[in-house]
Amino acid sequence: LPRDRAGCESANGLSAGVGIAGQPDVMVDGEPTTPNAIVVARDHAAAFVVLPRSQFAIDDAEVLPFGKVLAVAGYRCNVQEDTGVSCVRELSGKGFTFSGDGYSLQYTDVP
Repeated sequence: LPRDRAGCESANGLSAGVGIAGQPDVMVDGEPTTPNAIVVARDHAAAFVVLPRSQFAIDDAEVLPFGKVLAVAGYRCNVQEDTGVSCVRELSGKGFTFSGDGYSLQYTDVP
């Protein structure tokens, strides 16, 4: 992406929701819609969104190993077995932690 956001989208495709019970609905054209991604942007807090097209899936992307941190363009992300994927905008401190078990609108650092 052009260095303005970091996030995760549904592994089941954009027609599927992100799969968290009790997740907030996103309003699209005045209708509540199940989000298909979670994003933290340069100027906004982390939030669930509905993406019209894939923005975070890359066919030849390398897998970030558990416990490692990827820091690029003012964002920092990591993957941990017990908490899932976590990303933060370093300048604002706003971020998210997301897994199949739940989410938090806070970054979880690697211990």
